[in-house]
Amino acid sequence: MQYLHHSSPSDKFIEGLPEPFPRIPESYHRIWFIGALLILLGSLVMGIQDNRETVSLLGVAVPETCTFKRVVGYGCPGCGLTRSFISLSHGQVIEALYFNAVGLPLYLLVIAQIPYRLVLMHRIRQGQSTWQLSQAGTWVACLLSILLIVQWITRICFAWN
Repeated sequence: MQYLHHSSPSDKFIEGLPEPFPRIPESYHRIWFIGALLILLGSLVMGIQDNRETVSLLGVAVPETCTFKRVVGYGCPGCGLTRSFISLSHGQVIEALYFNAVGLPLYLLVIAQIPYRLVLMHRIRQGQSTWQLSQAGTWVACLLSILLIVQWITRICFAWN
């Protein structure tokens, strides 16, 4: 992980000197923050219907959205993530793991975006440097992608859907 440290106690950039990393605008972090909030709020107001395949938004059934499943007839690596997030938002961890085991770490990552983005937006408003976690983000994305594919292959091999 790369962290940006300055020897200056105020952690302000010195005028005229190039910044060690390009500045990411506050609006970028605001979009991630709002997106995380919407995902969490959406999963809280959604429900899973009795057939365990259909989700509903405020009591109205939402149509299947997985193109891969419609074309191939079998779910993609991400199938079940919506139902997993809904279950987690309603405190049903075991059910969430059944729908998609990678849903739990992804859900925790979405939750972590809220304080993380708030802190970064505050630092930008104060003129301070932001944390450069791009390497860590790349590793997390790779790990989650591998986990999604491994659990998908496991579901296919054991017909656990």
